[in-house]
Amino acid sequence: MSDFILTPNMNLPEPIVGVTSGPNYATYIDSCLTRIDGHTHLTGSGVPITPAALNINSAVDMLGWSLINTEAVEFSLQTSSPSNSSIFSKTDGNLYFTNSTGGVVQITNGLQVNASSSGIISGTASAAFSSNVLVVNEATSTPANIQVGSILIGNNLINSNFVTLSVPSALGSGYTLVLPAIPAQKNVMTLDASGNMSSITYDQVGQSMTSVGANAIGSSITSMSSASADVIAASRTRDIAATVGVGGVAESSIISFSTGSTSFQIVPYSVTITTSGRPIFIGLFDGGNISNANTPNPGALAFLFNGNYIQEMPIPGAPATGAYIPIGTTAIGGTINGCAMEFSSGTYYEVPTNTLLAPATGWEVDLTVPYALTNNTLSPVYLNYGASYTPPSAFWTILRAFAGTYTFQIAIAAGAGGTVSINGPSLVAYEL
Repeated sequence: MSDFILTPNMNLPEPIVGVTSGPNYATYIDSCLTRIDGHTHLTGSGVPITPAALNINSAVDMLGWSLINTEAVEFSLQTSSPSNSSIFSKTDGNLYFTNSTGGVVQITNGLQVNASSSGIISGTASAAFSSNVLVVNEATSTPANIQVGSILIGNNLINSNFVTLSVPSALGSGYTLVLPAIPAQKNVMTLDASGNMSSITYDQVGQSMTSVGANAIGSSITSMSSASADVIAASRTRDIAATVGVGGVAESSIISFSTGSTSFQIVPYSVTITTSGRPIFIGLFDGGNISNANTPNPGALAFLFNGNYIQEMPIPGAPATGAYIPIGTTAIGGTINGCAMEFSSGTYYEVPTNTLLAPATGWEVDLTVPYALTNNTLSPVYLNYGASYTPPSAFWTILRAFAGTYTFQIAIAAGAGGTVSINGPSLVAYEL
């Protein structure tokens, strides 16, 4: 029979009173004291400590170890931010994190994650809102690809309707669609077998059509040179502006310009047109007139093609005004300035008073100024000229040029002693 019993929690050899003899009794007591001194409250080393037995009155230092097997963490609400590298809940009920530099990051916002203060980051890639635009980058300032199903596009309005962009329902294999560049004028969009979108002009559509393709439009069309093709061309919408692309009509604003120079002066109105290589009509139109005043000498108008003179046309000089007779006509009667006079032909002339502008050229004489009678022969004096008026439609030309972009202008020069003016027309250029 043993003279001790083992205690249930630490297996201490407890002596039995009245049974254990003196020497063994002391040995058992010594063994018990040694174990009690080194007990840890682990299983077999004392009774485990319960939370009720703990009195925590300062921060618990985990000495760098993790807190594991925790069912939940319950926070007490804080009025201020705890120390760095801490997760805490403020009195507003939201969860926060204080980083290593003392910055406070809000993690929740009510019942939602506070995503407005953070983006999605994976390596160098990121996705985040910037000025209400979701920006997805594969690296800094480098756009990334997005893999999605259909895309719904709406207006930036509340309760907007949407347009859905989808792939074909039976998509046997993937392919790429490449969008075209913006053309200079209204074009027809095309798509090639490689998925490249582009555009061509309506003229190029017609030029590319064969008789077979034309026949597909209607039985009366046999080729693009037929009357039906002309109807198609006539129905085309043509852009009208100072600068146009292929198929457009280039028209300047209304011209108002004058000069007394006998050298060409470039009129500050121009038009620019991009062509496909067909002949180009250049001319003046749309009302007004071109006048050459105070001189019988013709002026000139010229067209400029990218700064080069290509066509020059005369502007007629002005006719003389007032009453004139040829030199050498014999007068019958006296000399009365500004009144009627009788000549050998028996004709009477009413002579008005005119403003004198230029010296006579020797072939006629104005009776409104003093003149001398020598052997009944009139001496030449001065002439007066009005203005000639020419319609703008008289000035035009047709230019043969390669496909390209060209700028057209006009230049005018006055006859000696005169003034050339352009008032009312526009400069126009278009392909025929």
